[in-house]
Amino acid sequence: MPEDVKKETPKNTEENKQEEQQVSKQATFTRDDLAKLVKEQLDAKKAEWEQKTADAVAKAKQDGKDEATMTAKELADKHAKEREAELDKKSAELDKRFAELERRDRLSQARNMLSKANLPTDAAEMLVGKDEEETQQNIDKYKSLVDQGVKNAIHRSSAQSEPQNGGSGSDVPTKKFSDMTLDEQTALYRENPDLYMQLSQQN
Repeated sequence: MPEDVKKETPKNTEENKQEEQQVSKQATFTRDDLAKLVKEQLDAKKAEWEQKTADAVAKAKQDGKDEATMTAKELADKHAKEREAELDKKSAELDKRFAELERRDRLSQARNMLSKANLPTDAAEMLVGKDEEETQQNIDKYKSLVDQGVKNAIHRSSAQSEPQNGGSGSDVPTKKFSDMTLDEQTALYRENPDLYMQLSQQN
């Protein structure tokens, strides 16, 4: 038995060495591959930069030659067109910024309108319109839907629950907040926001 072990040990050692050499070769190959890939990318970027620089220099030279042969009027017209193009670009950027500021303002107005109507302000994003009038119309429709949902929730709730101690009902809900439906939570929010906040924080 010990002889078998002695015979297998050199073989195993030799196999391990071969595997280590293969792994080492693969690791070296991978590093070389990576270095080659990085070099190719850097060369491509460098070539692209050099081409852009060469194009810009060539254009500047051509513009200089063209301007040298132009009359004073042609040169003035060329410069006027360049200034106009630059102004158009800046104007477009300003319009974009103005539109974004206007959208934020309308969104803020929509949140205020929802708050005054005792509605969740999270809906502002989907209700904001192109102007205040359209936003108000959207909020009115939304309020109508919420009110209808509240009525339905109250109707279902009163149909399912029985009066206790001869009473007709109570402001305190019989369900846990987490067990309420969305309609019931909305109804509670509309009817008693303080209780809504108190119950929602307990869960």
